[in-house]
Amino acid sequence: LVSAYRASKAAVNAFTESMAVELAPFGVRTHLVLPGRAPDTRFGDNARANMYGFEHEAYADFVGKAIA
Repeated sequence: LVSAYRASKAAVNAFTESMAVELAPFGVRTHLVLPGRAPDTRFGDNARANMYGFEHEAYADFVGKAIA
């Protein structure tokens, strides 16, 4: 759960950095927005629908804490 999330964030960071280098000669700038924690959003509620496979009892406590 957390490893996949962190890996996807790292991939977006690396992709954006590469695009910045490749597109700079054409006058195109890239920006990556990394917002902080937003406890007032419904991120956890919205993510639950996409958590298929993580409902296994072995992960229940971990997933519950991560989504909270």
